[in-house]
Amino acid sequence: MQREEFIQRWYHLQMENNYLFTLFDSNLENAPFGKTDLGKYDFRGIDFKGLNASLNINGLNFKNIVFRNCDFSFSNLDHVILENCQFINCTFVSVYCRDLLDLENIFESCHFCKVDFRRASIGNRNSKFNHCVFDTCNFMRCFFASPQ
Repeated sequence: MQREEFIQRWYHLQMENNYLFTLFDSNLENAPFGKTDLGKYDFRGIDFKGLNASLNINGLNFKNIVFRNCDFSFSNLDHVILENCQFINCTFVSVYCRDLLDLENIFESCHFCKVDFRRASIGNRNSKFNHCVFDTCNFMRCFFASPQ
């Protein structure tokens, strides 16, 4: 599939009664597209910026959620607030994270490739990045508070 196809498959789900909010509050086994060929929960192409616009809000806040073995490639996390979350063995390829706010999160064994972190605020309240790989990411005008 191409980037646009991954994004397009989410549009009908985003309009259903806060489906995405309940998805992350529940068991990730209920992921609508199952797992990728590499065995990760398939969240490729999820568009949180589009969800912000459809709900007429200025940013989503995910708090105290554990994301284990998830693939967020081709996703849009612009203007998202991540607080006290854990990302374990997650993949982020060609992801938009512009103006993202990272607050006290843990990233363990994650791979970030071609991620756009422009104007993001990374490491607030000592977020931890253990055994993570950052490959060809854009950190232009990114603010690093105190990442570990």
